[in-house]
Amino acid sequence: IANSALEYEVSRYERGNAIASATGKTLPSGGKYDITVTADGSNLTVKCLAKIGSETEAVSVSYTVFDLSDTTYSGAGGNMFTAAAFNSPSSMVIGALYLKLPQGSSVNSSPRFVDGPLYVENAKLVPKGGVTWTNTTDYDAYHIYADVMPNITASNVVVSKLEQHLSPPNITAEFESKMLAAAQAEGHYYTDTTGTGFNIGGASSPIPSTDGVLTGSGTIFVDGTAIIDSSVQSYTGNWTIFATQGIIARGKLVPSDYATNPSAPQAGSYDEYYSSLMAGDGVELPKARPDYCITLITPGTINSTWTVRGNSSTPFAFCGAMFAGGSINFQESLRGSIIAASSLAPDKKTIIATQRDLRSSLSTISQELFTRTMSKGNWVRSKN
Repeated sequence: IANSALEYEVSRYERGNAIASATGKTLPSGGKYDITVTADGSNLTVKCLAKIGSETEAVSVSYTVFDLSDTTYSGAGGNMFTAAAFNSPSSMVIGALYLKLPQGSSVNSSPRFVDGPLYVENAKLVPKGGVTWTNTTDYDAYHIYADVMPNITASNVVVSKLEQHLSPPNITAEFESKMLAAAQAEGHYYTDTTGTGFNIGGASSPIPSTDGVLTGSGTIFVDGTAIIDSSVQSYTGNWTIFATQGIIARGKLVPSDYATNPSAPQAGSYDEYYSSLMAGDGVELPKARPDYCITLITPGTINSTWTVRGNSSTPFAFCGAMFAGGSINFQESLRGSIIAASSLAPDKKTIIATQRDLRSSLSTISQELFTRTMSKGNWVRSKN
C-alpha cells in the first residue's frame, strides 16, 4: 500500500496536480496512508507511510523534478550567450534555466543568475568575469546540474551531475487538432491569406485592441503567421494563441494592470521598474494569473527582436507562457514559462524570469506542453 500510494501521488503530480504533506489519505483502490513531502530547489523527497492494522510501513523516494511550466528551456542554449548585450552583468536570469547544447561545446556566461537551478546538458559552462550566483532565502544554495562539471568556486554554489536529460514534448497533430477545435467553437479561426501575417490587435483586425489593450479571452488559431500589432501595449483575460507558421510580437504583452498589481510597482513604466530591478531594489516583475495570462504556441519561431519591431526604442515585454518548436528571438524582458525547442536568442539586455505558480493559469490544453518529469533517485523501504 505504501508503494502504491507513492506511485499514485507522483503520477498525479506529473500530470499537474499539487503534492503536499497530509495524513489519513485513502487510495482509490482502498488503503490508508500518510504522505510527507520535502523540497529543496528542484530536489523532492516523497514518503508514504501505510497503516495496516497495528503495523506501519513506509516507502521513501527522492526525485529531481523538471517542471516545464516554471522553467526557461533552450534547445540550443549557446545562442543565449552570443548577444553582447545579454552576456553581461546587466542581464539577469531569475529561476530555472535549462540549456541543451551540442556535445563537446562550451558556453561563456556572465549575466546574473538568481534563484536557479541551472541545468547544462552536454556542454561545459565557463563563467566569465562579473558573473554572480544568488540563491534566495527559499534555497540553501544556488544549484547547478551539469554533464560536464564547471569550475565554479563560489561558496554558495552546489554543482551536481545532471542525471536526466530533458526534452519538451512535440506539438503533435492531435494537439493541433485540439487547438483548432477550441478556436472554431469560439469563432476564432483565421487564415493568413496574404502570407504576410494575420494581425491581432490592430484597428482593422477582427480582434482589435482598445486604447492599446487586447481585451477578451479564449483560443485563437491562425493558419499561417500571427502578428501581435505594435499598438498592443497590454492585455486582459486568458488567451491562448496558436499559429502554424510562427508568431511576430511587435507590441507588449503584459497584464494591463501591472502598474497597480501587487506583484508589480505601484507607479512608473515597465522601463522604470526594469531599471529598479537591475539596480537591486527588489522590485517584482508582473505576474500572469488565471484572469490575466497569455500563452503563445507555434511549431515555428516566435520573434520580437529589435529588427522585426522596426528598430523600436520601446522594449518588448512579455508575461505569460511561450512554446516554440523553433527559436524564440526576443528583445528585453520575458516573465513566465519560456520554451524554445531550438534556441533562445536575445538581442538586448534582458531579464528572463520564471513564475513558479504559472501552471494554474494555463489553459487545460496548453498544460499538455508544459509538463513535469521526475528523475527517480534512491528508493527506501522501512517499518516505522
